[in-house]
Amino acid sequence: MTFNEGDKVLWRTLYGREFYEAEVQLVQDSEIRLSLTEAPEGLMEANMDVVIRIGIEDYFTQVLKVLPGVMVLRPLWCERRRYFRVDDTFPVVSRKITGETVPHKPKLFSGRGIEAPSPKVTESDTEEDTKIWRKLSSISTKLGLVLYALEVGDEESPSSELGHGFVRQLDEVDAALGDIVRHLNMGSEDLSRADSSIVNISATGMRFTTTRSYSSGDTIEIRMLLPLSPPIGVLVVGSVIRGREAGQAYEISLDFGEMSTEVRDTIIQYTLERQREVIRAERMRAVEA
Repeated sequence: MTFNEGDKVLWRTLYGREFYEAEVQLVQDSEIRLSLTEAPEGLMEANMDVVIRIGIEDYFTQVLKVLPGVMVLRPLWCERRRYFRVDDTFPVVSRKITGETVPHKPKLFSGRGIEAPSPKVTESDTEEDTKIWRKLSSISTKLGLVLYALEVGDEESPSSELGHGFVRQLDEVDAALGDIVRHLNMGSEDLSRADSSIVNISATGMRFTTTRSYSSGDTIEIRMLLPLSPPIGVLVVGSVIRGREAGQAYEISLDFGEMSTEVRDTIIQYTLERQREVIRAERMRAVEA
């Protein structure tokens, strides 16, 4: 941990948008205690996920217990948003913004409709469907947090036969849940049908391959389908730092422009889940070797 007792920090729930002030009372490997300067009534409860922010760093934790004016947390992991990058392959669609085109505002969408500026809504989309998708998404995300905590927490547990068996069972459930959600959430015309690109991404920018050529200084709009559960479409606008030929394609480096907290945090959530997958795969290979 890079913060100390007495530090002023901000905190919010994993899916909350509003930050609240707190002061660090205690910092240990297995426990963090926050004195809550602001304590919204009824917001905190055991086992909920909480993000602690100090400077450019976000610390992901889980509530152990709530006392009067105090929240006791179990640390999960830290993500340095400025430098944290991951590699992956997923659908990306790009277009150049010129004086004759108006860029859309950065936003999230369901992944449907490459050309449409907003998600398509069909007559079959009901309020009940939406509730189901959100519930499945919440379960899957929380399962992902548990898996990550198991992988990066106790070094001894993953090496045991029982630990690996438990993690494999959770992985199977996570994969099955993801398949169900993708089946429910995908339309006939969606980003999943777009060509996949080799991507290196963080919350501040990305490098990707494309068949289109862009030059340094170009402003481009990106639509990408992050392979979360359910998959989430993200629309961002950025400035090209560098473009170069890579075989029959082009490799483009892009700095993101201004974006909402919702968009930025979704990209952060994806990079964390992707890193968890990489760590798990490396450990499994080490055990099998």
